Amino acid sequence: MIATLNISESLISSNELRKTKLICRVYCLLLLYRTFQIVYNYGFYQNKIITEEWVITVIYLGLVLLLLFKNYWIAALFIALLQAKIDDYFSCHTVGSNITVFINFYFAAFYYSYRSFQADKDFKKFNLLVNNYKFLLAFTWAILNLYSLIHHFKDAHWLNGTAFGLLFCNSYFSPHFQFFRSMYLNHHQGYLLITKMMSYGFIAGQFLMLPFLLFRKTRVLYYTFFLFYWIGITFIIDTSFLAHFALLLLLLLLPQFKINIKQILIQPNAFKLTKNAFKLNRTYAFVILMFALIHTPYLEKEVKKIVWLFREWDTYRLLEKKLAMVGLTKVNLFNTYQIEGGNKWFVIYKKDSNQWKMVPLIDTTGEKLNYYTDWLHTTNHGSDFLFLANTFQYAIGVERLDYYNSTTPYKMQGTVYERLARFDFNKYHIAPLETYSIRFYSNTKAKNSNNPFKATLDSTIYYHCNKTMLTRFQKTEGYPTNILE
Repeated sequence: MIATLNISESLISSNELRKTKLICRVYCLLLLYRTFQIVYNYGFYQNKIITEEWVITVIYLGLVLLLLFKNYWIAALFIALLQAKIDDYFSCHTVGSNITVFINFYFAAFYYSYRSFQADKDFKKFNLLVNNYKFLLAFTWAILNLYSLIHHFKDAHWLNGTAFGLLFCNSYFSPHFQFFRSMYLNHHQGYLLITKMMSYGFIAGQFLMLPFLLFRKTRVLYYTFFLFYWIGITFIIDTSFLAHFALLLLLLLLPQFKINIKQILIQPNAFKLTKNAFKLNRTYAFVILMFALIHTPYLEKEVKKIVWLFREWDTYRLLEKKLAMVGLTKVNLFNTYQIEGGNKWFVIYKKDSNQWKMVPLIDTTGEKLNYYTDWLHTTNHGSDFLFLANTFQYAIGVERLDYYNSTTPYKMQGTVYERLARFDFNKYHIAPLETYSIRFYSNTKAKNSNNPFKATLDSTIYYHCNKTMLTRFQKTEGYPTNILE
């Protein structure tokens, strides 16, 4: 009986190890690809990469390679601690960054435990620990979704159920906006009813994720909601690498199984909190408690009062930063700033042989274009630096990046469109002087009730760009205006 149990537990351990290694390889390759896209394009923007960027990037990439080829648990741990830092350096922090931190902590715990129990061949204890890690990882993702509801409950679009209906019609964030706009205009009431049910269903799903997880009979609903969430951010709403990392997180959270695929959702090995993981669970509980204290409505006000009483306000801010470093932030996703984002946009043209050619970033409808070939369906212009650090900022209403709203204000100042014109010139310039035209569009929702998505050209500005500076000038009479659209 004992021998049979050991063989069974060994088989589960082997399958889980193979699955984790495969996911880890794919994950590391995604990190390398994403980082290359960011650093490569950031280099053209800066025309060089300043010392600290080189140092942090080389260390980060070295750790990713160690995790890819050697599965060192310590490498995964340090990647988790560096992820927020490197994303802040390049202004590319997203919810996907939170997920990568969680995944790295899981890899660190998994590989450390496997090496610890490999010598003793105590497969039962190892499997119990893995179940414990999965529970903590699933619990963390549920907590993050629960706290994202705080922003939803303060948002008028979520409260009246129009959030998804408007977001799907947004040309910047939705790849199928033309279809959804057609439905909005031609089947208005039906479209609003369906999308309102989806919006309220999404809120309900986020709220119930934690209860679904805690009870074994409802745990399949946790996975079901997560699956629909992934489908939405992959095929309906553009989210860059968030969709890729969310899929890997979902696969990691699938319970251990032998060979029968049905056991993925039946879960004969339920999540268990074990004494072997007591120290880890105690530390985890303390971290989650700190996160809850400073982010729960009403409770956070009292905490701030207590902190202020002892004149330790800097400690409060430091705690916020440290929690963000381990991936615990109050997620602000799919709210008004995004739902109404994209109502204003710009299109950049470059003069070439006395003709104006569009720089493939955003077109006249406000849709994102591929500056590079989109091999992995990231819809981020081919780089999170071009997307998150630039066009996304303008879409959510941030026209100029400066000391107050940039993570690296001393390096990335200026308006978004000027930065992108400079970037394009640094990458492709042939002539010593090139001319750019930036055309500003907006939709006319307030002026045209029959078609709230109709765009109008509001203004145009022109720039001369050379190796040292970008100069704005007024169009003179006779200046070519045959812009190709």
